[in-house]
Amino acid sequence: MGNMPIGLILMVVSWGLITVVLLGMLLYRAKLARREDDSLKLRRAKYADMGGELETVVAKLNWLRRPIITLTTMSGTLLLASASVWAWTEFASF
Repeated sequence: MGNMPIGLILMVVSWGLITVVLLGMLLYRAKLARREDDSLKLRRAKYADMGGELETVVAKLNWLRRPIITLTTMSGTLLLASASVWAWTEFASF
């Protein structure tokens, strides 16, 4: 553990930061989705008044889709790359 290459350390730190941002976005999306569900449960008369808010929530949910997919891909790739570099350095030290 003491002889970890600097590249591996940077990859693990980057993975951690990206994963924290991803988790924050997922929590925000869950909060928005809960608001959307609550809005849909309102009666029709109230729904007409809340239509603008519901459209805003749906627009935010749609906008979040691409960054979440991108961050998930980056997080998975960095995790796999970090594990590969770690395995390579461990096997090379035998």
